[in-house]
Amino acid sequence: MPRTIGWLLVGWVCVAGLRGASPEELLGRLMNGTTQKPIAAGEVVLVKAGAQGMEVVRTLRSDAAGQFNLGGRALLQKDPYVLQTTFQGVPYSLSIQHLKETAPALLTVYEADEKMDHLKVGVPHMMIRRAGAILQVSEIFQIDNSSEPPKTLFSKQGNFRFTIPSQARLVQVVTSSGGSLMPVTVEARKIKDGSGWTIASPIKPGKNMVQVAYQADYPKEQTELVLKYFYPLNIFQMMVSPGDIQVRSSLLQEAGSQGNKMRLFNAPSIPANMEMTITLSGGSPQALETNDEEEEKAADPNREENASSQIIAVPPVLSTYRFVIIGNLLLLLAAFIGWTLSGGTSEEPKNSAGSRTRQRRTAGKPSSSLENRS
Repeated sequence: MPRTIGWLLVGWVCVAGLRGASPEELLGRLMNGTTQKPIAAGEVVLVKAGAQGMEVVRTLRSDAAGQFNLGGRALLQKDPYVLQTTFQGVPYSLSIQHLKETAPALLTVYEADEKMDHLKVGVPHMMIRRAGAILQVSEIFQIDNSSEPPKTLFSKQGNFRFTIPSQARLVQVVTSSGGSLMPVTVEARKIKDGSGWTIASPIKPGKNMVQVAYQADYPKEQTELVLKYFYPLNIFQMMVSPGDIQVRSSLLQEAGSQGNKMRLFNAPSIPANMEMTITLSGGSPQALETNDEEEEKAADPNREENASSQIIAVPPVLSTYRFVIIGNLLLLLAAFIGWTLSGGTSEEPKNSAGSRTRQRRTAGKPSSSLENRS
């Protein structure tokens, strides 16, 4: 009898091993991208969107080789299942719906570092729209975390700092990082010394973006916006709508226009902590509305050559901010996707706003807890 039990155990182990290697099964692996070593005994959660939001399907543990078995590949890749884990206080996620038929689910995490020495920052898309006596402004930061070995920049005190003009009112901050193209609304906190704002969102290796939206009064159809950046900018481009607003700045040069709808300006690289004053006056009382296709064409006349379809989810916002948030989220994601595909920002500003991807908008739904962890 003991011998029979022994053979049964051996057979079960062999079958389990075969099942783990079966192409019908989806294997996952948890890797440390900083050390290039597998993570043993790491907790990985498989979640799926349900009627009550994100639902936990199962919790797994990686083995000594960092591997775990998720189950049937066909079922998992049919629906929007996502893997989640947390490493050194930073959440990571991986959508497994669009993996290649034979590809494993490789969930990569990185060591956390509080230093910010490896950031390359640019503002290739700043949009200023006039809506009556209000200016609605959106600044899109493209951030390249080129740390070597790759690490996630993360500090509880804040990871990315920015300023807005003294008379402006902050509306919303949206981020996307670490290869995720899903925008996530995040909270911004004032820096204790009063020099600006900061967000706690981790900045993962590779391409990241931050969109800062704010409003400023436009009394008597004129105002000054004083901009200042904590990081040296390797590119700066600004669009103004409507195009009949008068713009004056010692650093800006006009780079193109689309009739009275909008005008494009750019500036050479801007040193850190340098103040740039932009004087605005006049303009049509209401910003002229353009559809998404016209706005993208104005920013990138060559976008047709690089067009592809991408569905996005827009975070919930107040309808009064729709020009800044909804329109510019599309602009932001088009810019971010094009920048990601091109491999980084240009060292010198160009007349076009970079390679873009045509997008179509889904209904504005509240961001799920999953999106906030991506």
